[in-house]
Amino acid sequence: MNLIRLAIVTTSLVFSSCIEFERQEISYIHDDDKDELRLTLVYEGIFGSLKEGFESKKKDAQDLPHKDRLNRKQIKQVESVLEQNRAFFFTNWIFEYSPNTLPKMLQELFQRTPNGIFAKPEQDLIEALLKNVEVENIGFFKDEAGKLCGAQTMRISNLSKVIPLINTVIRRQMLAHLPELREEVIKNTKGTYTQGTVDLIAQKLKDEYSFLQIDGNRITFQMIMNLVDQGNFTKGGKRAEELPTGTRFAKRDDHLLLEYR
Repeated sequence: MNLIRLAIVTTSLVFSSCIEFERQEISYIHDDDKDELRLTLVYEGIFGSLKEGFESKKKDAQDLPHKDRLNRKQIKQVESVLEQNRAFFFTNWIFEYSPNTLPKMLQELFQRTPNGIFAKPEQDLIEALLKNVEVENIGFFKDEAGKLCGAQTMRISNLSKVIPLINTVIRRQMLAHLPELREEVIKNTKGTYTQGTVDLIAQKLKDEYSFLQIDGNRITFQMIMNLVDQGNFTKGGKRAEELPTGTRFAKRDDHLLLEYR
């Protein structure tokens, strides 16, 4: 169980997409007086993923992945972005905000494992996101190299209400999954945290914890882990390369900071 993934997808949905993009530019303004965050999302170099299962597509050539064009399934997926006001984050479209599927998918996410919980705080978060997040499509265009690009705007209102709800739900879900993390340490499951990080999580979550913070025009997300696991998580720099421009990891003694200015 990847706890980092669990924490991040609390604010955005996990989405296995057959569409990818080469880069993403995110610009935003935090309007403290209006208590809102306004973002512009630009997807550069949209292309069809070649990672789709080839064998499962053999029966219909129109659904096979192609290097130089979108297939039928991928074209429909791009169209659905416009129709459903979906928004994506990070370079391979694995993080998605979709108002049409948000309630069902978040509930399934929280209840996916035996330790998952879904109660009033989770329901309050879903309702707050549906009420306070607005996505508008600017449209698709081609850059100077002829590559397909797209852009959207997103507005998140009532930040002073939404951010605490996000932090509360992340804390609840992480506490619920602590037994699972401890079991993985005992079994030495591949990719799991060290005992030091699990102990650190248990210690930090005895009190309220601010995972996501917005201070002026600085957005940060704190991931509780010791320095050993921080090194493993950022090893090779691959994760940093997948972040939008302006985003960086910063190591701290008791957490890895994901920072965007």
